[in-house]
Amino acid sequence: MTIDKFIYFFRSVPIFIFFLAVLISCKTSNKENKHNPSNIETTQDKESESDVTETNKVQEGPGDFDFLIGEWEITSKQLKERLEGSDEWIESKARSKCWKILGGYGNMDEFTMVPKSGKIYIGNTVRVYNPETKEWLLYWVDNYNLGLGVTYQTKGTFENGVGIFYGEEIFKGKETRQKFTWKKIDDNTAYWDQAYYDDANGTWEINWVMEFKKVPK
Repeated sequence: MTIDKFIYFFRSVPIFIFFLAVLISCKTSNKENKHNPSNIETTQDKESESDVTETNKVQEGPGDFDFLIGEWEITSKQLKERLEGSDEWIESKARSKCWKILGGYGNMDEFTMVPKSGKIYIGNTVRVYNPETKEWLLYWVDNYNLGLGVTYQTKGTFENGVGIFYGEEIFKGKETRQKFTWKKIDDNTAYWDQAYYDDANGTWEINWVMEFKKVPK
């Protein structure tokens, strides 16, 4: 066994234990998301196969999130008031590190941010690729809500290098539809946002944006 394989095995032990909790909640995520709106579309630029160079192609499937592997510095911008028509954003700095698990059929990251409140915010995302449905399932746990344990967030797919994921979240005591968007900008930058669906006017409101810049090795 090489040193690299030994380090990978050693680091995977706590990840395996953590992932057992994910498998328990995974059973509840297989049902169809009844609020995943087929009539709400996200505009995406369409490129034909001939317009995409071999070096820019994204492997759709287990390799969708390969661009995210590594360490990142993040500029986080959160809307001060969600679903209130606010245009005031709160900016914070954050860091994250992402690595593969499950033999390449999943990945996990640790996100750390110090918001304006001063209380450090730490969260872990587990992303699992289902080869049967060709969908990604996303789970989350953070130190602000430890009593919730590992929770299912969203599921979705990548198309032309852009990942769209739908789910639900409790916001102000009400079940609210949410959407994540992931995309690689280039080899050193990436983008993520979260949006809530505003039932009042029938539109998605982006309330959290993160801009990723890769930390040099």
